[in-house]
Amino acid sequence: MSTNRAPAGAGSKPARTVTRRQAVRATAAGAATLLIACSRGKSGGQSRGAAGQSAQPKPGGQLNIPTSLDPFDFDPTSRPSENRNPIGMAYDSLLSVKFGPDVKYTDLVIAPNLAGSWETPDAQTFTFHLRPGIQFANLPPVNGRKVDSADAKWSIEYLSRTGSLKDSSIPPSLNAPMFTGLDRVETPDASTMVVRFGEPFIPFLSYVALEWNPLLAHEVFERDGNFSNTLAGTGPWQLDVAASQKGTRWVYKRNPAYFLPGRPYIDQVNYLVLREDATRFAAFQARQVDFAPGSDVGDLQDVQVGQQIRKDNPRAIVSEYLATGGGHLYENVRRPPLNDLRIRKAMALSINRDEFIKVFSGGSGDWAIAGAPEGLFTQEEIKGIVSFDPAQAKQLVSAAGYPSGLDIEFFLTQDRGQAFINTIQLLQSQLKQANINLVLKPTDRATIGKNRQTGNFQLDYDLKTQDTDLDSYLFQTFYSKSPGNYTGIDDPDLDKLLLAQRREVDSAKRKEIFRQAARRIADQAWSAALFHGTAYAFWQPEVRNFNMNFCHRCLPVLNTWLDR
Repeated sequence: MSTNRAPAGAGSKPARTVTRRQAVRATAAGAATLLIACSRGKSGGQSRGAAGQSAQPKPGGQLNIPTSLDPFDFDPTSRPSENRNPIGMAYDSLLSVKFGPDVKYTDLVIAPNLAGSWETPDAQTFTFHLRPGIQFANLPPVNGRKVDSADAKWSIEYLSRTGSLKDSSIPPSLNAPMFTGLDRVETPDASTMVVRFGEPFIPFLSYVALEWNPLLAHEVFERDGNFSNTLAGTGPWQLDVAASQKGTRWVYKRNPAYFLPGRPYIDQVNYLVLREDATRFAAFQARQVDFAPGSDVGDLQDVQVGQQIRKDNPRAIVSEYLATGGGHLYENVRRPPLNDLRIRKAMALSINRDEFIKVFSGGSGDWAIAGAPEGLFTQEEIKGIVSFDPAQAKQLVSAAGYPSGLDIEFFLTQDRGQAFINTIQLLQSQLKQANINLVLKPTDRATIGKNRQTGNFQLDYDLKTQDTDLDSYLFQTFYSKSPGNYTGIDDPDLDKLLLAQRREVDSAKRKEIFRQAARRIADQAWSAALFHGTAYAFWQPEVRNFNMNFCHRCLPVLNTWLDR
């Protein structure tokens, strides 16, 4: 049996510090909770400006964060990646992933959170012990009431649509694949919850550490029927509705009832909606905001901008690393033309990854393939799996019945940022070489999210970064019965591999299953990825005790303070 306990107070004692190069065990050796996370190249860290930071926390102040995102749904089971800021601010998960200046961007360390300790007697049983004194924020309809294990159980049933919510009429949960095979949840006492699966479920601890699987208040659901329009959690900050204005700013005030004494240090976090990349960077250079370009800092792949910030703001703290998101094309195989393998292969053969690396990353970066994180394959292996051959791509398009070419529709929105738009425009120019015309149609981000869920699209693109365990990308996106399988993939051979890796307790064997799955995805051209480029994160020198981490989509500023 493996046990992980937090020392007295708010600290934590992770089982092991690892990098994405390794197969990770989140608890001691006997727990069999293997988290696959691989990486090569730069791992990230504070490369300049971090020296001399005071180690003494300073409470108070306001943090200003630029963002291109206007949240449109607060329900963590709906569009969490698009609405990550309010979820990360207002909610807490049972466990967390460690972050801070002493943790590299690519490190994955499972740590206590609402659960101060946990036990894993085997690979299908997980026991969590809640910390004492946890309560919801003093907001209706919960009004500051205390939290117990019944709340944790209800939350898992809502996130997974099991138990009392199994046959409800509410929309499917995008989080459900993170609880596949759940047998039952037990609450032997008010502070203990036991989650039992019917078979080994290796990535589970990483999922209860994910921001998108928080503890929720059943009163909100009973009143509203969902969590889309109300934020009332246990998290460090809570939304100030009166001070917020859609399209302009989202204001979060410190939760005085937060369970960690003295935390958060910052009184108020302001997300300022600045749609254009240039506007966000100008605000950073003028010291009007504390981050550049905001909550998407880990996605920036513009070397020239990074160099300019270093030149104009030499005191800025700079973190440089190889981006974990290699890009992911959502190819809807439910209808023509992408239900034809020849068209999908033609698209894959049209991608000039070297050009993407040159244009967006100054020539420094790696090829990427769908279904595989950075480091799962060597670059030599990847170049043996995928290739660039526009002449062959054009022949495949003609052989599929389109000798004069074909149109593929792509919905594009400005609030994804100019870097995203530039990426799609370069992809558009590359596909033209194969006689594939990418027709760009303007829309809004909320519509794009709805189109994915309903299958009302032909082609879409996202960075698709890995969230903790690699299963979070592979199973969510490619398993035939997953609600996150927006493109209609139904591949029995791939399904077998995706199920097998969830049960495999041997890390080396599990890694090999992942490699087989990625090869299968490439063979059937179910998707295509682009490249891993140089990414930068910038923050003002007054922001203390901070660093980015790939597991956190919302900026991890719980332990951060301001020295100004």
